[in-house]
Amino acid sequence: MRIASPDNKFLEWVVGGYFTHEATDEQVNLLDNAYPTGDLPAPYSSYPFYGYLPSTYTEEAAFGDATYYITPSFDITGGFRYSHQHQYYGSNLGWLGFGPPYGEIYSYSSRSNQGVTTYLFNPRYHLTEDSMLYARIASGFRPGGPNFVLPPSYDSPAPAQFQPDKIWNYEIGEKSQLFDNRVLLDADLYDIEWYHIQTTQNVNGINQLVNAGNARVRGAEANFSYRVTEPLTISAAAAWTDAHLITKAPVLGVYYTGARLPLSPKFNFSVNATYNIVFGNEFSASANINDVWVGARTSGYYGSATDVMYRMPSYNTTNLNFALYAPDNIEVDLYVKNLFDSEGQLSANTLNNAFFANAPVPVAITQPRTIGLEFKYTFND
Repeated sequence: MRIASPDNKFLEWVVGGYFTHEATDEQVNLLDNAYPTGDLPAPYSSYPFYGYLPSTYTEEAAFGDATYYITPSFDITGGFRYSHQHQYYGSNLGWLGFGPPYGEIYSYSSRSNQGVTTYLFNPRYHLTEDSMLYARIASGFRPGGPNFVLPPSYDSPAPAQFQPDKIWNYEIGEKSQLFDNRVLLDADLYDIEWYHIQTTQNVNGINQLVNAGNARVRGAEANFSYRVTEPLTISAAAAWTDAHLITKAPVLGVYYTGARLPLSPKFNFSVNATYNIVFGNEFSASANINDVWVGARTSGYYGSATDVMYRMPSYNTTNLNFALYAPDNIEVDLYVKNLFDSEGQLSANTLNNAFFANAPVPVAITQPRTIGLEFKYTFND
């Protein structure tokens, strides 16, 4: 629910509230993939193992922001949001074949109540009607909550709860439309402070949510578009990212500062060209070529014995698309994805390497070269 002032270019505001209640009744079978049979360690190895994991998530929030127009060219927006979350999590674990009625052996429940306030400060200065400079300071968060906890006999070090992780984002940039809107240019610099990072960590064979220290992410982004002629438009985008832990993270096996964050390429580039064609008054077409380059990344952390590092090389993909627009809302698309059949590595899983150093690393790769034809029809009211 929200209430907003009229657009008056003097003082504009929005206030509101938010509520959600969500419930799940998850049922799972637990396996130990370190063993070919999937059996759990003794004394549970002789029985099928099941779990009933009910949970609820409730959140109430209030928010508001206001924009004050100091001059026709300069305005400032400020805002806040307070959120309170209530969570319940239950673990009901058992094995069939022992004890009435279902052989329940372990029940555990946990609750959490957490409140977080986030803020926004956003000044903007319009150099012209088509060009703007801006700054932005904003905070954000992800809720924490209860964790899945194993029976005491496992002596698991997993925490019973994990805390919210929070960020502060500091950004400056510009947005421009130049030369009668034929050129679009957006660019920004940012510095993100990330606290109490939430991540998934495998603890004694069970994935847990844990807080793993603090990080800093600095970067620059730029997007460019140029309408060369009425039918031809070219565009490009580039990004530089420097993402590192600024604290130690023993829960990840990282006992030094400066570790690079996984899946964070230092450089990304993309170029795109689109050519539009008109055939008389009834037919038109669009041809597009898109090329994307993603820099090298890592999975895991250097020197970690639990989150073993794996290096993923850079990769490049090229995509083609031709669309024909016919009368009566008919569209025909011919496309080629990954034209040169690049085998780019998207992600990697080094869980087995924590137990067997020379185990092969499974990776997810880009979709292989794919050629397709699509027929589309739009129904009008």
